[in-house]
Amino acid sequence: MAEYVYVIDTVPVPPPVPGLYRTNGLVELLGDPGMLLALERSYTMGVGNSVRIYRLDLTGASNVADQNALAATSVTTVRKTLLLDLTTLDMPLDNLKGMSWGPRLPNGRRTLMLVSDNNFSAHQMTQLMAFEVVPA
Repeated sequence: MAEYVYVIDTVPVPPPVPGLYRTNGLVELLGDPGMLLALERSYTMGVGNSVRIYRLDLTGASNVADQNALAATSVTTVRKTLLLDLTTLDMPLDNLKGMSWGPRLPNGRRTLMLVSDNNFSAHQMTQLMAFEVVPA
C-alpha cells in the first residue's frame, strides 16, 4: 500500500466580485490497468462549474504512507496531464462528481461515463455524459 500527494488546481475562474464563494476539489479517481484518471470540479459563485479530467502518473512520486506530517517533508507529487477541460465543450456543466468506465464500443474502445446530480434543487440538473476514449 502507498499514499501519494496530489495537488489540485486553483479555481480556474475568479469570482466576478471579490469574496464570493469558490471551491475546487478532487471528486473522483478511476483506475484501470496502466491508467489512473482524476476528475476535478470547481465552482465559482456568479460563474458556475469548471470540470477537468487528468491522467495521473505515479512514477517517481513520493510514497508518504509512513509520514506523520508533510509540512517539513520534501515530497515529489503525483504528475498529472490534462486530458479534457470540459468547459471547452460549449455546453452547460453542473455538479459532475462521478466517473466510471462504460461499455466497450464496437471498435473495441472504452467509454468513459460522467454523472452529476441535481442536489434536489430546481436550479441544478442531472447530467450523464459519455465519451469515447481514444488511445494516445
